[in-house]
Parts: sequence; C-alpha cells; structure tokens
Amino acid sequence: MRQIQMLNEDLQEQIRLAEASTEDLRAFAYATSHDLKSPTNTALMIAAALSEEIGEHPETACKGLLNDLRETLGGMSSLIDSVQSYTNAIAPTLARDDVDLDEVAREVVADLSDMVLRSGALITVNALDHVTGSPGQLRILLANLIENAVKFQLPGAVPVISFDRVSAPEGFVGLSVTDNGIGIEAAHLDRIFQLFQRLNSTLDYSGHGLGLAVCHRIALNHRGRIGVASTPGVGSTFTVILRKETP
Repeated sequence: MRQIQMLNEDLQEQIRLAEASTEDLRAFAYATSHDLKSPTNTALMIAAALSEEIGEHPETACKGLLNDLRETLGGMSSLIDSVQSYTNAIAPTLARDDVDLDEVAREVVADLSDMVLRSGALITVNALDHVTGSPGQLRILLANLIENAVKFQLPGAVPVISFDRVSAPEGFVGLSVTDNGIGIEAAHLDRIFQLFQRLNSTLDYSGHGLGLAVCHRIALNHRGRIGVASTPGVGSTFTVILRKETP
C-alpha cells in the first residue's frame, strides 16, 4: 500500500509539473514574441535611417545611429540568451547526481569573479547540504540568485551576500541567500517568480525578468519551492527548499 501511495504521489507531481509547464510555455511564447518584436522594429527603423543618412551624406560616419543599432541588437542577443536559459530550465526530466550545494555555491562565486570584483561584493558560503538533482540546473539557480543580489543595489553600496543552511521538512534540504540590496515591495512579492516580471526600470537595472522565473522552475523540477522575504531599502532573503532525493 505504501508503495502504491508513493507512486500515486509521484504521478500527481508529474501531472502538476506538466500543467505548470503548459501554462508557462503559453505565457512564455506570448511574452517572448512581444519582447523580441519591439527591439526588432527599433533595429529596422535605425537601419532605415542609417541607410538614408549614408545616401544623403556618405562622408559622415553616422556613429550615433550605429551605436543605437549596436545597443538594440545587443539587447536582442541578451534576451535570446535568457530565453535559452529558461528553455533549459523548464525540462523536468534530468540526469540526477549527488550535488554538494556548498561546493556548487563556491564554484559559482568563482565563475562570477569578474562581477564580484567589480562590485566589491562580500559573499559568504556557510556549510550547505547535499541533494540529489541536476548539477547544471542547481548551478544556474545559485548563479541567478547571486547575480540578482549584486545587481539590485543602491548606487555606491557594497553588496553583502550570505548563503546559509535553513531548516526544511523531513526528506528535504533548505538554503537561503540573503542580501543587503534595494529590497522588494510587499505588493510585488507574489509575481516576481513569474515570466518577464521587471519591477524596476531597465534604465536603472538591466535584465529581462527571467532570472527568478528560471529559479522557480528549477525548484519545481527538484520537487521543491522558492520564496522570498524582503524589506525595501534593507534587503531580501530568498529561501530554496529542495527534495533531498528527487525520483
């Protein structure tokens, strides 16, 4: 009976993941087409203006238009990279392995050393647990949380980030990532893990609103969840709960 119950629970979980993936893909297709269409149209208009300018004034370098075109195409390239990252994250069928979250966190910090050095960020990793899961996806999850913590800071502030082990229900492991960033208004906490949710102006903070959606999907893939507690102007704590042994 116990085995049947476990199989039924796993089946229900697979159905839940499939339904979540279907809904996410629907929203993903709409938002991606919208976000790619705008910069594409801008690039086309800049190209047309550049062509006209060169035709009338072939002696000019048209540097301003070229710079605008380069920035627009760079934004499109960044969005495509984000789309690829999300596509990789929504696949629930993964190769499973024993993952030392402590080791992965330290490797991610080393991988992001350029960003860490530029920001002067102080990052502490405190004895995290092991979990059975996808090493690649868990690396993406931790990297996204670090990048967000470094990015969303007040001008001139030094990011202070801490990885800690937290209590979790039996059969699960937990970790938290705490920062001293700009924080999140309570009214926005329910939607920050949705696709393409940007709470701040792209003029102040770059990005496409996919990073936390990727984290959410990876947590679901590991039969877990991610949540956040935040105080504007003080910082945020993201808590990730993962099933210790994912079937």
